[in-house]
Amino acid sequence: MYKGSTPTHYFNNIPVDTSRIKELKITYSQKDREIFAKRKEDCIIEEGKITTTLSQEETFMFEPDKFVSIQIRILMDDGAVLPSKIMMTRVEK
Repeated sequence: MYKGSTPTHYFNNIPVDTSRIKELKITYSQKDREIFAKRKEDCIIEEGKITTTLSQEETFMFEPDKFVSIQIRILMDDGAVLPSKIMMTRVEK
């Protein structure tokens, strides 16, 4: 990912019935500190897939030449909370 860009992140093979998602949070962190989060209204949710696009302002918040951790937490309509594995990507200048 490049600092100052507007990348679209595609999260495929979501192993839940996406029609039952009540809320979700995609957290973008750097150095164990949350930088920002995307919510359900910031995403396109399709069967088995979640897509979100970062703004230029958001990517400017990252330190270059460092890794960003990304984690999805899904709240289902029955109250179950399902976290994803933590994904890592590097921020380039």
